[in-house]
Amino acid sequence: MTLFNLLFFFLAQFGAGAQNGALVTKNFKFADGVYRSHEELRKNMPTIQWDSMSANLFTNPQTLLMQVEYLRYRNSRRPIGLDSIQYVVVDGIPYVHLPKFAAKKLSETFVGLIARGKICYFGYETTDTLKVPISAFNPLTGKPYMTQKVDTEKRKVHEKLLLFETGEVKDFTLQNFKNWISDDQKLLKSVEGMTRQEIREKLFKTLLIYDDRNPVYTSK
Repeated sequence: MTLFNLLFFFLAQFGAGAQNGALVTKNFKFADGVYRSHEELRKNMPTIQWDSMSANLFTNPQTLLMQVEYLRYRNSRRPIGLDSIQYVVVDGIPYVHLPKFAAKKLSETFVGLIARGKICYFGYETTDTLKVPISAFNPLTGKPYMTQKVDTEKRKVHEKLLLFETGEVKDFTLQNFKNWISDDQKLLKSVEGMTRQEIREKLFKTLLIYDDRNPVYTSK
Protein backbone atom coordinates (compact mmCIF):
# COMPACT_ATOMS: atom_id res chain seq x y z
CA MET A 1 0.00 0.00 0.00
CA THR A 2 1.41 3.37 -1.03
CA LEU A 3 1.82 6.28 1.36
CA PHE A 4 -1.04 8.09 -0.37
CA ASN A 5 -3.36 5.10 0.02
CA LEU A 6 -2.43 4.72 3.67
CA LEU A 7 -3.17 8.39 4.29
CA PHE A 8 -6.49 8.10 2.47
CA PHE A 9 -7.43 4.99 4.50
CA PHE A 10 -6.79 6.62 7.87
CA LEU A 11 -8.58 9.82 6.86
CA ALA A 12 -11.58 7.79 5.72
CA GLN A 13 -11.69 5.90 9.01
CA PHE A 14 -11.40 9.12 11.00
CA GLY A 15 -14.06 10.78 8.89
CA ALA A 16 -16.49 7.89 9.37
CA GLY A 17 -16.06 8.00 13.14
CA ALA A 18 -16.44 11.76 13.26
CA GLN A 19 -19.55 11.64 11.10
CA ASN A 20 -21.21 8.93 13.19
CA GLY A 21 -20.29 10.30 16.60
CA ALA A 22 -18.43 8.72 19.50
CA LEU A 23 -17.39 5.08 19.55
CA VAL A 24 -19.48 3.16 22.10
CA THR A 25 -17.17 0.80 23.95
CA LYS A 26 -17.81 -1.26 27.09
CA ASN A 27 -16.28 1.61 29.12
CA PHE A 28 -18.03 4.43 27.24
CA LYS A 29 -19.47 7.08 29.56
CA PHE A 30 -22.82 8.52 28.54
CA ALA A 31 -23.95 11.99 29.61
CA ASP A 32 -25.63 11.83 33.02
CA GLY A 33 -29.33 12.58 33.07
CA VAL A 34 -32.78 11.32 32.14
CA TYR A 35 -33.54 9.88 28.68
CA ARG A 36 -37.17 9.52 27.61
CA SER A 37 -36.40 7.57 24.43
CA HIS A 38 -33.78 5.24 23.04
CA GLU A 39 -33.10 7.69 20.22
CA GLU A 40 -31.90 10.20 22.83
CA LEU A 41 -29.52 7.57 24.23
CA ARG A 42 -28.20 6.88 20.72
CA LYS A 43 -27.47 10.58 20.37
CA ASN A 44 -26.10 10.75 23.94
CA MET A 45 -28.40 13.72 24.53
CA PRO A 46 -30.47 13.42 27.73
CA THR A 47 -33.91 14.99 27.92
CA ILE A 48 -32.98 16.47 31.29
CA GLN A 49 -29.39 16.83 32.45
CA TRP A 50 -28.47 15.70 35.94
CA ASP A 51 -27.52 19.14 37.27
CA SER A 52 -31.10 20.30 36.55
CA MET A 53 -32.62 17.69 38.86
CA SER A 54 -32.78 16.55 42.45
CA ALA A 55 -33.36 12.88 43.21
CA ASN A 56 -33.86 10.26 45.86
CA LEU A 57 -32.41 6.97 44.64
CA PHE A 58 -30.34 4.01 45.75
CA THR A 59 -28.03 1.88 43.61
CA ASN A 60 -26.77 -1.59 44.51
CA PRO A 61 -23.22 -1.78 43.04
CA GLN A 62 -23.30 -5.60 43.02
CA THR A 63 -26.56 -6.12 41.14
CA LEU A 64 -26.60 -2.72 39.36
CA LEU A 65 -30.25 -2.38 40.39
CA MET A 66 -31.33 1.18 41.04
CA GLN A 67 -34.39 2.14 43.10
CA VAL A 68 -35.70 5.61 42.25
CA GLU A 69 -38.21 7.10 44.69
CA TYR A 70 -38.50 10.43 42.91
CA LEU A 71 -36.89 12.83 40.45
CA ARG A 72 -37.65 16.54 40.58
CA TYR A 73 -36.69 19.68 38.71
CA ARG A 74 -34.15 21.41 40.91
CA ASN A 75 -35.56 24.96 40.60
CA SER A 76 -39.32 24.41 40.59
CA ARG A 77 -39.36 21.18 42.66
CA ARG A 78 -41.86 19.87 40.13
CA PRO A 79 -41.85 16.03 39.95
CA ILE A 80 -40.60 14.29 36.84
CA GLY A 81 -42.89 11.42 35.82
CA LEU A 82 -40.88 8.23 36.22
CA ASP A 83 -43.20 6.21 33.99
CA SER A 84 -42.14 8.33 31.00
CA ILE A 85 -38.43 7.60 31.48
CA GLN A 86 -36.66 4.89 29.49
CA TYR A 87 -33.13 5.35 30.87
CA VAL A 88 -31.42 7.07 33.75
CA VAL A 89 -27.68 7.61 33.35
CA VAL A 90 -25.59 7.92 36.51
CA ASP A 91 -21.78 8.16 36.45
CA GLY A 92 -21.90 7.43 32.70
CA ILE A 93 -23.76 4.11 33.06
CA PRO A 94 -27.24 3.80 31.45
CA TYR A 95 -29.88 2.17 33.66
CA VAL A 96 -32.84 0.59 31.84
CA HIS A 97 -36.33 1.10 33.25
CA LEU A 98 -38.01 -2.09 34.51
CA PRO A 99 -41.62 -0.91 34.93
CA LYS A 100 -43.00 -4.34 35.96
CA PHE A 101 -41.18 -4.00 39.29
CA ALA A 102 -43.39 -1.03 40.21
CA ALA A 103 -46.32 -3.29 41.10
CA LYS A 104 -44.32 -4.80 43.97
CA LYS A 105 -42.26 -1.80 45.09
CA LEU A 106 -42.91 1.74 46.22
CA SER A 107 -40.11 2.97 43.97
CA GLU A 108 -39.33 2.50 40.29
CA THR A 109 -36.58 0.02 39.39
CA PHE A 110 -33.83 0.45 36.80
CA VAL A 111 -30.93 -1.88 35.96
CA GLY A 112 -27.53 -0.93 34.57
CA LEU A 113 -26.10 -2.04 31.23
CA ILE A 114 -23.24 -4.36 32.18
CA ALA A 115 -21.97 -4.53 28.59
CA ARG A 116 -22.19 -1.60 26.20
CA GLY A 117 -21.54 -1.75 22.47
CA LYS A 118 -23.41 -2.82 19.35
CA ILE A 119 -25.10 -5.48 21.48
CA CYS A 120 -25.65 -4.41 25.08
CA TYR A 121 -26.39 -6.72 28.01
CA PHE A 122 -28.27 -6.38 31.29
CA GLY A 123 -29.56 -8.88 33.80
CA TYR A 124 -31.63 -9.01 36.96
CA GLU A 125 -33.44 -11.39 39.29
CA THR A 126 -37.09 -11.60 40.28
CA THR A 127 -38.70 -13.55 43.10
CA ASP A 128 -42.06 -15.26 42.64
CA THR A 129 -44.16 -16.65 45.49
CA LEU A 130 -45.56 -20.07 44.68
CA LYS A 131 -47.98 -22.30 46.55
CA VAL A 132 -46.18 -25.63 47.03
CA PRO A 133 -47.95 -28.65 48.61
CA ILE A 134 -46.12 -29.93 51.70
CA SER A 135 -47.08 -33.27 53.27
CA ALA A 136 -46.60 -34.59 56.78
CA PHE A 137 -45.93 -38.33 56.99
CA ASN A 138 -46.91 -40.90 59.59
CA PRO A 139 -43.60 -42.29 60.92
CA LEU A 140 -45.15 -45.75 61.44
CA THR A 141 -46.82 -46.21 58.06
CA GLY A 142 -44.72 -43.84 55.99
CA LYS A 143 -47.91 -42.48 54.42
CA PRO A 144 -48.93 -38.81 54.32
CA TYR A 145 -51.68 -37.89 56.76
CA MET A 146 -51.82 -34.15 56.12
CA THR A 147 -51.05 -31.95 53.11
CA GLN A 148 -51.22 -28.20 52.89
CA LYS A 149 -49.92 -25.54 50.52
CA VAL A 150 -47.09 -23.37 51.77
CA ASP A 151 -45.77 -20.14 50.24
CA THR A 152 -42.34 -20.74 48.71
CA GLU A 153 -40.16 -18.14 47.03
CA LYS A 154 -38.56 -19.02 43.71
CA ARG A 155 -35.83 -16.86 42.18
CA LYS A 156 -35.65 -16.36 38.43
CA VAL A 157 -32.71 -14.87 36.52
CA HIS A 158 -33.53 -12.66 33.53
CA GLU A 159 -30.74 -12.04 30.99
CA LYS A 160 -31.42 -9.53 28.22
CA LEU A 161 -29.77 -8.28 25.04
CA LEU A 162 -30.31 -4.74 23.79
CA LEU A 163 -29.45 -3.73 20.23
CA PHE A 164 -27.91 -0.27 20.50
CA GLU A 165 -28.83 0.81 16.96
CA THR A 166 -32.57 0.21 17.44
CA GLY A 167 -33.27 -0.22 21.18
CA GLU A 168 -34.79 -3.66 20.57
CA VAL A 169 -34.63 -5.96 23.62
CA LYS A 170 -34.61 -9.75 23.51
CA ASP A 171 -33.89 -12.59 25.91
CA PHE A 172 -30.24 -13.66 25.96
CA THR A 173 -30.80 -17.05 24.40
CA LEU A 174 -28.41 -18.89 22.10
CA GLN A 175 -30.71 -18.51 19.09
CA ASN A 176 -31.32 -14.78 19.63
CA PHE A 177 -27.60 -14.19 20.04
CA LYS A 178 -26.80 -16.12 16.86
CA ASN A 179 -29.39 -14.11 14.94
CA TRP A 180 -27.84 -10.83 16.08
CA ILE A 181 -24.24 -11.80 15.24
CA SER A 182 -25.05 -13.20 11.79
CA ASP A 183 -23.12 -10.30 10.23
CA ASP A 184 -19.93 -11.77 11.75
CA GLN A 185 -19.78 -15.17 10.08
CA LYS A 186 -16.44 -16.14 11.58
CA LEU A 187 -17.69 -15.59 15.12
CA LEU A 188 -21.03 -17.23 14.31
CA LYS A 189 -19.25 -20.39 13.18
CA SER A 190 -17.24 -20.36 16.38
CA VAL A 191 -20.45 -20.24 18.44
CA GLU A 192 -22.08 -22.99 16.39
CA GLY A 193 -19.07 -25.22 17.11
CA MET A 194 -19.31 -24.81 20.89
CA THR A 195 -20.38 -27.59 23.22
CA ARG A 196 -23.16 -27.00 25.76
CA GLN A 197 -20.57 -26.54 28.48
CA GLU A 198 -18.65 -24.00 26.38
CA ILE A 199 -21.89 -22.11 25.66
CA ARG A 200 -22.59 -21.78 29.38
CA GLU A 201 -19.04 -20.64 30.10
CA LYS A 202 -18.16 -18.54 27.05
CA LEU A 203 -21.30 -16.99 25.56
CA PHE A 204 -21.04 -13.71 27.47
CA LYS A 205 -17.33 -13.44 26.63
CA THR A 206 -18.23 -14.05 22.99
CA LEU A 207 -20.66 -11.12 23.18
CA LEU A 208 -17.79 -8.87 24.33
CA ILE A 209 -15.62 -10.15 21.47
CA TYR A 210 -18.40 -9.34 19.00
CA ASP A 211 -18.70 -5.80 20.34
CA ASP A 212 -14.94 -5.30 20.06
CA ARG A 213 -14.94 -6.50 16.45
CA ASN A 214 -18.10 -4.68 15.36
CA PRO A 215 -17.95 -1.01 16.42
CA VAL A 216 -21.04 1.13 16.87
CA TYR A 217 -21.22 4.91 17.27
CA THR A 218 -23.53 7.42 18.83
CA SER A 219 -25.60 9.19 16.19
CA LYS A 220 -25.75 12.91 15.50
